[in-house]
Amino acid sequence: MSPGESETAAMMDPKSEALVNSVHELLAEKRVVGKKERALVQSLNAALRKMGYVVVPIHSARSTVRQKRRGRPLGRPRKRRGPGRPRKVGRPRGR
Repeated sequence: MSPGESETAAMMDPKSEALVNSVHELLAEKRVVGKKERALVQSLNAALRKMGYVVVPIHSARSTVRQKRRGRPLGRPRKRRGPGRPRKVGRPRGR
């Protein structure tokens, strides 16, 4: 430790030390809870897979909903009909 660090540590009052210690304890507890949560989620996913379900993250679920949309994608141009592509019978001519 440098002399400046020891002076800073000596100048910290007991409240500050207690606060720093409690923050360190909270961070350690948060890590432990995160590990337990991941283990529980993995076991739940394994059980659900055995029953035939697929678990996907929320951001991934949104993209699967978009993929199931019917019709042409928004950025795609319409197919042009030419002499080899007659209009389908029974469909209106709408634009």
